[in-house]
Amino acid sequence: MKITVIELLNPFNKNERNQYTVEHVQSIRDILDKKNIVEFNLPTICFVNNTPVLRKDWDANNLKHGDTVVFASQMQGPTIAVIGTFFEELTVTEIVYGVLTVASIAAGIALQPPEMSTGGQPDPTYSLNGANNQLRLNNPIEVAYGRNKLWPSYASRPFTRYLGNEQYLYQLLCLGQGEFDIEGVFIDDTNINDFLEIEYEVVEPNQPVTLIPTNVVTSVEVSNIELEGTGWDAETNWTTPFNANPSGTLATQLEVDLIHTTGIYYQDSKGGTWSLTASALFQYQEIDDTGTPIGAWTTLKNYNQAAYSLSPLRKTFTATVAAGRYRVRARRTNADSTSTRDQDTIAWGALRAVLEDTTDYGNVTLIAIKAKASNNLNSNSSNKVSCIATRKLPIYSGGVWSALTATRNPVWAFCDAVRADYGAKLADTYLDLTSLVSIAQDLDDEEITFDWVFDQKSTLWEVLTVIAKVTYGSPTIQGSIFSIIRDIERTLPSGVFNQENIVKGSLQWNVRLFEQGEYDSVEIEYIDETTWKAETVVCSVESSPEENPEKIKLIGCMNRDKAYQYGLYLAAAKRYRRETINFSTGKEGLIPTFGDLISISHDVPRWGSGGYVVDIDGLIIETSEPVSFGSGNHYIILRKKDGTATGPLLVTSGIDSYHVVLADALEDTFYFDDVNEPPFYHFGKADLWAKLAIVTSTKPTGKQVEIQAIPYDTRLYQFYEEVAPELGSTSETIEPALPVVTGLTVSELPSSLTQVLVSWNVAYGAKAYVLERKSGDAENWETVVTTTNNSFVLTVEPIYLFLRVAGLNIGRGAWDEWEGDVGTTQYLPYDVNSVELVSDFVGDSVSVQWDSVTNATGYKVEVRQDSGVTLIRTTNVLNPNFVYTIGDAIEDADINRNLQIRVYATNTNGDSAGYESIDVSNPIPTVPTGFVFVYSSETSSHVYYTFQWAANSESDIESYRVYGSTTSGFTPSGANLLATVQDTTATIQLTKSPKTKSISAITRAMDAVITTTSAHGIDVGDFVEVTGVVGMTELNGNTYEVLAKTTNTLTIDVSSIFFAPYFSGGTVTTTNNYASTYYFKLSAKDLWGDDINATSQVEVTP
Repeated sequence: MKITVIELLNPFNKNERNQYTVEHVQSIRDILDKKNIVEFNLPTICFVNNTPVLRKDWDANNLKHGDTVVFASQMQGPTIAVIGTFFEELTVTEIVYGVLTVASIAAGIALQPPEMSTGGQPDPTYSLNGANNQLRLNNPIEVAYGRNKLWPSYASRPFTRYLGNEQYLYQLLCLGQGEFDIEGVFIDDTNINDFLEIEYEVVEPNQPVTLIPTNVVTSVEVSNIELEGTGWDAETNWTTPFNANPSGTLATQLEVDLIHTTGIYYQDSKGGTWSLTASALFQYQEIDDTGTPIGAWTTLKNYNQAAYSLSPLRKTFTATVAAGRYRVRARRTNADSTSTRDQDTIAWGALRAVLEDTTDYGNVTLIAIKAKASNNLNSNSSNKVSCIATRKLPIYSGGVWSALTATRNPVWAFCDAVRADYGAKLADTYLDLTSLVSIAQDLDDEEITFDWVFDQKSTLWEVLTVIAKVTYGSPTIQGSIFSIIRDIERTLPSGVFNQENIVKGSLQWNVRLFEQGEYDSVEIEYIDETTWKAETVVCSVESSPEENPEKIKLIGCMNRDKAYQYGLYLAAAKRYRRETINFSTGKEGLIPTFGDLISISHDVPRWGSGGYVVDIDGLIIETSEPVSFGSGNHYIILRKKDGTATGPLLVTSGIDSYHVVLADALEDTFYFDDVNEPPFYHFGKADLWAKLAIVTSTKPTGKQVEIQAIPYDTRLYQFYEEVAPELGSTSETIEPALPVVTGLTVSELPSSLTQVLVSWNVAYGAKAYVLERKSGDAENWETVVTTTNNSFVLTVEPIYLFLRVAGLNIGRGAWDEWEGDVGTTQYLPYDVNSVELVSDFVGDSVSVQWDSVTNATGYKVEVRQDSGVTLIRTTNVLNPNFVYTIGDAIEDADINRNLQIRVYATNTNGDSAGYESIDVSNPIPTVPTGFVFVYSSETSSHVYYTFQWAANSESDIESYRVYGSTTSGFTPSGANLLATVQDTTATIQLTKSPKTKSISAITRAMDAVITTTSAHGIDVGDFVEVTGVVGMTELNGNTYEVLAKTTNTLTIDVSSIFFAPYFSGGTVTTTNNYASTYYFKLSAKDLWGDDINATSQVEVTP
């Protein structure tokens, strides 16, 4: 089985690799073992056939013949991300500081609202789809804000009547929720006042309609039904009865239209015309909701007309009825003529019912129209009623809401959406009225308006987002308080962040470089207030060719200049705002919120420098880190106690690199004590003292807060006075003869100090680019590369370097230049991260490793004891790993199983300000198992006990120790250590000794009986000597044989009948030696200590 192995040494250059084939392997670990690779120098990820494999799975035997295994080293600290798999062409497309990521960033970022669940985008009324009045029954009532040309929807179905043979149209139209200031009402494009015989009425909210009946239903079944008289029969000639009003309604008036569709006349043989008579009968009958008749037929109209008309003759007949439900029928009551000279056709044109008017239209504005049909007003124009009107809203001022006032200000639309019954129905306490009043004043000053009609169901967040967008802002909600955050020019940051309060290793800086095919401009679509139609304007910056614009609809903007200015803002955002910044900090990360300005300094991306202030003495500031002055003015920014910034403050160099001198006295008070955190600072030249950014999100995670931000760039805010090209004008872009390159920058590569990323903006018209360099002491420029890309990874050495780049087409454009130090760092190295054990601390050494540090040339390692208090060894190493052996501990004359290992990064500037440490502990040996007594032997003076046990599994076991005592339950210690052995058996030698017991009584008997104070352990046949007896002194100094015994009595071979009585005292002692009962315990000892972890005791009785 053959496996192809690729080791990618540089993810930015696919040619920097080792590639080989291995055979007879089944796992990733087998491959490493074949290459004698214990660990990689850099953190490495593994792919099998382009699928990542976790380290825990490297031992799995799942490789197959023909598999491709890739080991890819990860860049540490700030890194550059690559797009694509490791099997494709690897192209540097974006810079990512902090972690290895594959990112996709929108080119150019405008401030967007936090994401919330929505139901889709609002449907624009200004689609101008037919631009006519529509019947929108069961749809939401429109909500208009600002000044709009409205095509109001029908509030009820329109109907017609005939009065004196003239047709009149009755319409009730709804402008929308609330009250309006109406400038004019129009039919098509003509003012309604220019039409004759048209009446209209504007009905304010909650007011009755008086001009026309508003609750009229027209039967859809009755439409020009001819009433036939041929074969006339009074009983069978009725039409079908038609219901006039639906179930559940009450009609108070019935109406029918009768039409002589061809006129009514008689033509004689000479061509003269004369009147004719025609008649018809209309009846109604009350019915219930099921349609069952509940009343008799009643005459509505008995029509009998002798008339003369060459054109259609139309009439409407009306009957007032008791409130109820009705049906109506009709028949012709005379025979129609069969002569071709007669025209007397009768048609039933329509049936209507006027219902009880209980409609409450509520808080809406209505327009009622009664119009006579004419050549100027017909079916083609009657549904094109429009009006120009401005919505009236309350305005908050002086702590109270005003009366309804015509306004186009977006803020009052925003507030209305939150407060209104058709909106969120929220109280004023849910609005940040203080900030909103200020924003409203700014928008009035800037002449920014919001003019739009919401005519589809939308969520509150959708509506607020649409309204806020036209203000260059987004809705925001802090807790439960709504407001608007605008992306506008601002001054002081509300948060100051540098390497003192940014969590180590958390900074990510993503930069999107320009790509071919990217949008080069913005095309804004808006509704123009002069044409009331959708118009467009193309917006671009930096002489863009405007060949590939991104199309964007700007809802609510009706001013061409304002649309143009907003489009320029978006175009500038897409060109200049091409970064995202992520980092973690402490709880102070909760101080700035969405849309706030913050400042960030950091060494790697060269965003100024930073640290904390050690002390302030008058005009003199002492800094924690060295600061460097060059040409030009330099400034310092200080973080105040509340987290906000003060400055920038002009400073000059002090007595050394740790001191600066203020040009002016500080106005703020700063504290240096055990209670307050010292102020942090930014320092740098001109406006390069920090990176300014706008917060897009803050996310608490445990004790930390993750902040995401986008760059703050004043170039986005320079278009407020721009004038748009005239409507209908076109622009012609001429390609410049020589391309102009801008934005030449140099960024450190976190993987190495010997490489930098050189990048520049795409130049319009450039076919290629030429990059040149020279060192500080060189006279001539040398070409580095000619490329079609707009970036290049340059290998450098420590030097002061000059770079320049120019675009090429028919010639070479102007040079864009850069100069600065490369290959070295002027700062202390970053702190070490992630010190960890390579493997468990067992055996004769402990091994640790850590992440390599970008700007470090080596590492200082300290080995300490006593929780870091006592230093026992300092070592300098080049690579990010360290091994401490038992030999080192012996050399240090301080063997200890509990160690602390501290690691500092080092470079030519010194050691890192902080260190990373790990506390390691070698485990105490486990309790030996299988400890048993095997056998014993003895001599006259000694006894020998042999024990055995199982060997411990630990690899660092040095010996085993046997402890013994005559006391049960004894504690093993050096005082009772009997033997130390390396094997798993031990023979213990113990010296025998006589047994001595105190006497408590002696009998006077043929064979004296001695009673001892405790169990004596003396056997029958032993010889004992009695001494020290008071009273029966005859026994003292004599030796006797033991004839019998109990636990604490001895019967001896002497008669004591005639001896003096026993009084007290005395001892009895054997004249031969004995081995005592002994208790034994076993413990294992390792290389790293004398800790005792003993077995249970084993009792041995002779």
